[in-house]
Amino acid sequence: MHDVMASSTQEWRRERRHRQGEGRLKAYLLDAHASSDDDQSSILALLQRACELQPGASVEETHDALLFMIYLDNEFLVVDAAEPRFMIVHTAGRAENTDRFITAATDALPDLDCAWLPSAFLLNSATTIGRLRRGTVRYDNSQLLGQVSAFEAFPDEIDNEDDVIDDRDGRARGKRLTLDLADPRGARQALEELSELDYFRHALALSRVDLLHRDPDSGGEMYSVSRVFDWGKVSAVGTSADSHLAVLFALRHRYQTSIERIEREFAIYVDQDGQDRGRFHGQPISIRFQVPIDDIGQFARRLFSSRRPFSLWGEPRMRSNNYVTVHGLDLHIGAPIYCEIMPDAIRVYLQRGTCGNTVARLYTNLVRHYDASATLYGRGAEDALLQ
Repeated sequence: MHDVMASSTQEWRRERRHRQGEGRLKAYLLDAHASSDDDQSSILALLQRACELQPGASVEETHDALLFMIYLDNEFLVVDAAEPRFMIVHTAGRAENTDRFITAATDALPDLDCAWLPSAFLLNSATTIGRLRRGTVRYDNSQLLGQVSAFEAFPDEIDNEDDVIDDRDGRARGKRLTLDLADPRGARQALEELSELDYFRHALALSRVDLLHRDPDSGGEMYSVSRVFDWGKVSAVGTSADSHLAVLFALRHRYQTSIERIEREFAIYVDQDGQDRGRFHGQPISIRFQVPIDDIGQFARRLFSSRRPFSLWGEPRMRSNNYVTVHGLDLHIGAPIYCEIMPDAIRVYLQRGTCGNTVARLYTNLVRHYDASATLYGRGAEDALLQ
């Protein structure tokens, strides 16, 4: 892994591109909707179903019970299932091939999804795990509001392969701008100042960040620059594969902690004591908007229209001009979801057994496609989630 990373970085510095068939080191954080006690056979069966979606793909076991090899026509991927629920897929293959394989699997399989990382999570990860180098703002509200309003800010590319496929929907975008966020304080200050302008207000949704991480014992010589995407992809250049792995494990830990907390503390269920008495557990999670929804009926119909990236289906019921309820279905995992929609908030009720990734996907894409300043709360305004 170290040799691949070093070679990739050197080639990029010399040629400003990679050789045909080569890419930089990258990984994909996945949420497998599986329990931690899943055995090798069940993980293998899941990966086999993923390979069936692409002609020529195959998976093999290794001497390590929780390490698997996936072979594509011209690439290979290494699946680390040491945490069966939160797997990491490593590869140095070309992005147009490996991205396509991962997105096909997460789109088609109900028990496999991306690790969705909202804008605030990306920014806070970059400034706690390492140092923020650059960021990409991506915003498009046309899917929910039926009007085109897009803003982008692209950093100088570390690796031109990201121009090929780095977005979940692949649609052409509107206006493009360039921002170079040089350090944590400067990045936050730039975002705060831009948010005061009408042109940018509520549209500053980070879809990826470049994170510089240095090995603490190397005197600064061993480092990685990781590009972290909001759909769980992490690509890297640098001199230290250990640094790259440290970033991956830190990101997984932050995401895993958030998802497990949502499932543990907020899933709604009733315990019965055998004497026809029950105790209610859990509570709704709130997504609060700074931009009020003008037409909540249209908003709800578009949100629950079965379309990606939200993947929610339901028939909204207008209770009043300012209140809509939806008994819906998360099409990705086949689990029920109940929502109350108001002009300034959405309350989400998760049943016990529903994956917390449903909330992460909904929140990440509402930030990107409606209000970049939206916040996700648990028990009140001081209990922000997925930050």
